[in-house]
Amino acid sequence: MKRIAFALAVILLAAFVVPGVGAAPVAPELLVSVTPPDSAVGPGQLALIFVGGGYPLQVEGTLDGNPVPFFWNGDGYVGLVAIALEEPPGSHQLTVSAAETGGGRAVDFQTTLTVKEDPYPHEYVNIPGQLAALLDPALNQAEVERVAESVAPVSHRLEWEWPFAFPAVARITSLYGASRSYNSDRLEARHTGVDFRMPEGAPVYAAAAGRVVAAEPYDIRGNMITLDHGWGVYTRYAHLSAFKVAVGNEVEQGQLIGEAGRTGRSTGTHLHWEVVVHGVSVDPLVWMSLSPVYIQPAVDERTGQPTS
Repeated sequence: MKRIAFALAVILLAAFVVPGVGAAPVAPELLVSVTPPDSAVGPGQLALIFVGGGYPLQVEGTLDGNPVPFFWNGDGYVGLVAIALEEPPGSHQLTVSAAETGGGRAVDFQTTLTVKEDPYPHEYVNIPGQLAALLDPALNQAEVERVAESVAPVSHRLEWEWPFAFPAVARITSLYGASRSYNSDRLEARHTGVDFRMPEGAPVYAAAAGRVVAAEPYDIRGNMITLDHGWGVYTRYAHLSAFKVAVGNEVEQGQLIGEAGRTGRSTGTHLHWEVVVHGVSVDPLVWMSLSPVYIQPAVDERTGQPTS
């Protein structure tokens, strides 16, 4: 596999057994489940694994022999497999085992995780002359490596915020995943987030509680904030006109962190928002849809070229 990243996340799931009146308590059954249920995911998407039925348990998992980490979230043990955009179609073996410490109940689970065909469209984008220098492939690669450094650490936050919230009250104008050709194939790149149409100075909010690990200007992404939400999950907020937080600040969900703008390589004012799971920029709408209270945001039909 070219690149499969493993990450951790929380989902609000639990298993309960209700004993009958006067009956002795019955231990809940150990169980393993995978979301999506058919274990089929596309590039830039996620598979969530949930292990429930007891605490503490010894939980281990592998994907094609590579370890999948788990952690306890209060309801069970959870792990997340994030599939990179460049991952080709194919099948991969997922195994999970869970057992009570010191012996006792145990469960073994295995399934085939299928990576589907790349579903994303191709887009042609024209960047005006004053921004054309930002199409230099070497400059773009250097920035990719720079922003990757800020999302490499895996912090273990004591409290996890779930579900996440959208960072803006606005319509989405560009979806995740499109392959883009800039200025007659001068640069080829993928769109690694979703874009919200917003006026200059419109408020941008933290999607979840976290810590600011970057708030600085970039050549391509413009003024960008990166939040660490723990367990290898980050969010990024790009093309801002102003920062309202600084590196090291702890923020709460819904806190004002910046203002929308068109800094960097942007042809119109908007917010570019990313969700990063252990170094992989995944589809923010797929991430948000893991919540049982998810509501699909409004998405504009394409009326012109993308704004970045």
